[in-house]
Amino acid sequence: MANLFEELWYGNICPSTDYRKKTRENEKLRLDFLVKYEALINTLNEDQKKEFEKYDEANIELTNSEEKEIFEYGFSLGAKIILELFK
Repeated sequence: MANLFEELWYGNICPSTDYRKKTRENEKLRLDFLVKYEALINTLNEDQKKEFEKYDEANIELTNSEEKEIFEYGFSLGAKIILELFK
């Protein structure tokens, strides 16, 4: 990686998408989730699918908000640890 600040500036670092490790276990879990998601969707009628879509969107919004808070906390904690090292 070149200069960290340049990488951030040019958008080459995106914590909201770059953090995911591509492990076999994670890929297996994602695939399992998708299979179960599709199976569930296929059991719903059109009205139920619309309601589930609203639920799913709310869940994604909540998850994104929580992940952002966790990232901010982790970043803040890391900065505090670094500052402690310089004391």
